[in-house]
Amino acid sequence: MQGKDHIDLTGRVAIVTGGTRGLGRHIAEALARAGAAVTVCGRTEPEELPGGIEFRAADIRDPEQAEALVDAVAAQHGRLDALVNNAGGSPQAPATASPRFFDSSAVARKASSDRREYTLMNAAPASASESTA
Repeated sequence: MQGKDHIDLTGRVAIVTGGTRGLGRHIAEALARAGAAVTVCGRTEPEELPGGIEFRAADIRDPEQAEALVDAVAAQHGRLDALVNNAGGSPQAPATASPRFFDSSAVARKASSDRREYTLMNAAPASASESTA
């Protein structure tokens, strides 16, 4: 994409949970094409990923692993600008209560300690059902 519709994310750093396939992978690829350094995470490493996308093994349902992921990415790049919350999987659960959603408090703490703003996007995975709240 060129011109006024082009988004330049050069120098930005993003984590995309559930970014190894499906919607998460498309989001990760778009961020990388825009110049961001992108880390995707999951319990199983994918066979391949496009250039500009790094994989880190993490089960983000575990708060300690989630915080370790955030710390590692921030330490590697010196910053963290965006989190795309896309992790999902069986069993189905209401989107408002899914245990698969990343606890973004680790990112908020990191951004706060760095006195930085960051972007958080929650993408409801296919396994999440309509909210019952």
